[in-house]
Amino acid sequence: MLSSLENKRIEAIVQLSNKGKYKQALEGINKLLDDKTISSNMQIELVILKSKITLWLGIIDENRLDRKERALNIIDEVIHAEEIQNNQILSFQASALKAKILVSLIRWDEFLVEVEKVENLFHGFEKLDNMQQKIAQANLYQLKGHTPFAKTNAEGIEWDLETSMKYLNNALKIYRELNHYEEIVDIIFEITNNLSLVSHHKDIFNYANEGLRAAEQSENLYLIAFSLHHLSMIYYSKNDYINTLHYSKRSLEIYQKLGDKGGELSSKNILGLYYLKTEMLEEAKKIFQEILNEVPESIAELVNLSMVYVIEGKLIEALKLLNKANELMQEEKHKYLTPYPAFHISRIKIMQGDLDEALIFLKQFLKYTQDRKYKIGISYTLSLIASVYWQKGMNSESIEHATNAVEIIQETESKEWIAYRLFNLINLLFEDSQFEKANIYFTQLQQINSEINLKHINHRIYFLEALFLKSSKNIRDLLKAEFAFEQLLKEDLAYTLRAQVLLNLSELNVVGLENSYDENLLDKIKNNVKLLKELAIKTHSSSFIVQTLLLQAKIAIIDLDFSETQKLMSEALMIAEERGLKSLELLILKEKEELVKKSISLEKVEISQVETAKIEEIHKLNESLKILKRDSFIELKQTEIKESPLFQFKHNI
Repeated sequence: MLSSLENKRIEAIVQLSNKGKYKQALEGINKLLDDKTISSNMQIELVILKSKITLWLGIIDENRLDRKERALNIIDEVIHAEEIQNNQILSFQASALKAKILVSLIRWDEFLVEVEKVENLFHGFEKLDNMQQKIAQANLYQLKGHTPFAKTNAEGIEWDLETSMKYLNNALKIYRELNHYEEIVDIIFEITNNLSLVSHHKDIFNYANEGLRAAEQSENLYLIAFSLHHLSMIYYSKNDYINTLHYSKRSLEIYQKLGDKGGELSSKNILGLYYLKTEMLEEAKKIFQEILNEVPESIAELVNLSMVYVIEGKLIEALKLLNKANELMQEEKHKYLTPYPAFHISRIKIMQGDLDEALIFLKQFLKYTQDRKYKIGISYTLSLIASVYWQKGMNSESIEHATNAVEIIQETESKEWIAYRLFNLINLLFEDSQFEKANIYFTQLQQINSEINLKHINHRIYFLEALFLKSSKNIRDLLKAEFAFEQLLKEDLAYTLRAQVLLNLSELNVVGLENSYDENLLDKIKNNVKLLKELAIKTHSSSFIVQTLLLQAKIAIIDLDFSETQKLMSEALMIAEERGLKSLELLILKEKEELVKKSISLEKVEISQVETAKIEEIHKLNESLKILKRDSFIELKQTEIKESPLFQFKHNI
């Protein structure tokens, strides 16, 4: 029990803290802790408050311990102190705060031990006043809201979103009643993290804006900066880069004014991602390097900087950064982090044509999602593995994995993701000529889209309808398919879908050209391949760029433009060598030799035999299109990694 004087002194510190005057509050706490006349209970309360404030202060100390670890060290001082053992309320407050810190540090096994202790302390209370009861209950609700996710990570128990949301909202309701703004902001951040995994976009913004309003009411600049940063992350995850820039700059300005280094680096990170996505690469590189100078072992920043190098085509440099990040991932303290380095390494291995290595890293990522029963993540990764098997020519393994991806995602309520996975499977079944099976799944896709009616799913359904027509031998159906593909190209399509439309349209044109040589059809093919190359450049897809150059070289052979053939082959070889695309480099050297021989032989062909020779080259062009179409199932998809909510992660500097 504190004396009335001690209560007043504590209350003065709390008032400073509530207004975000954390430095003054810490100065006051340290001054009081030096006072040998204060009671042991007051000493404990001050240390608990010091730990809580430290969580919000982002100044990295000389030992490179971040604010969360420092807060944990501070709270551990009192939890193990003899004086706290006989005070249930203080023991509860200290343990509850420790559990929250462990959540922020992603130390789920330790969290589960601590939260059990908190719950036992709560049920052991003999008598609390109304205010104490509400605060204790809200604390427990909040921690129980984290428990399902903790058990998923530590014990492999399937994540129970409904239970998690129930407890978090119960806690939020109490904090609203008490006008505890700091807790409102904190818990809203956790609620929106949960919602991001199930794509509840409208609810996410409603909660996030409530958090900002609460922060503004508190007049606490730290809370305001944090809430603005939170909104910038949400807008980034929704591809709204204008608002990403707006909110990240606002949060950065406040953090810099406060001298909060940790907050400043977090805001800069989002700003760097904005520059990355808007292809301001020098600005992005500068920011990510600046953060790495402060925190050299930041896995997130190593990954982010590697993405800049991937866009620049510097795959070897990107791989060095990712390998370093992957080594750091093996440390015990990172055991619950999502293994993004492995995922991105697989992407580069695919670009380099090393599909077996890519599968090794993708399967590592798959194991992570399976251990935690993240069904959306499992399904997404299975779909990527299916695409790699397809690229390897292992059709049955590909379709098996794609089918498993559909079956797993159908166990969730995420109809949008079910639609994505169904589309991928149907597409593969079409390419494997399993039209009856494709039709069964197509009916399911139509049913789902009748419920959600999303534009990008409508595009995919229209594309599949065109594929049905393309599979027909009826000339009228083929003409309808061609018209459908041409109409789709007028829409705002996802990159992967646009590539597939262009490839299928080119195939139709090539088939027509094989039946009857027509310069107009060849011009259409040239234009489609030109558009494919532009798309490859826009998506920074190194191997796709090289392969479209090879297509253009083969078209130049048909045109009997042998100097253009040599030029295009040399350009393709140069890119493959510069970007470490070993398998493509070998392919180009082989094809370059063959095409040179072919150009020499065509130069000697009599005029009457030229068209026959051209038809032979058109057959080969068709085979190259089929190979590129096979590769396109994964190559461009890799550039759309933000498709999955798994990758909308909470950044920790």
